[in-house]
Amino acid sequence: MLPAPISKEAERAKQMDDTITRMRIEMQLEDLAIQAWEKLPENEKTKKAGFFRKEEDLVKRDKFIRSFKKKNLNKVLEEAFSLD
Repeated sequence: MLPAPISKEAERAKQMDDTITRMRIEMQLEDLAIQAWEKLPENEKTKKAGFFRKEEDLVKRDKFIRSFKKKNLNKVLEEAFSLD
């Protein structure tokens, strides 16, 4: 006997759950990356914007966050799905 076909409602519910899970993981990674960025010393996060003024280097921040997400994706996925 063949297994019963999956209903459209069940398929949509699974897709919705998958989407929600993916979004939660992405938001969690983003939060962790921002926390790690904020822990860095000021001289690593800022750039000169004049003689006496410094401002946050947004390009460097974005690169750091992307890099952090790539490095820590497996760890967060394992935690989310309890694959310890």
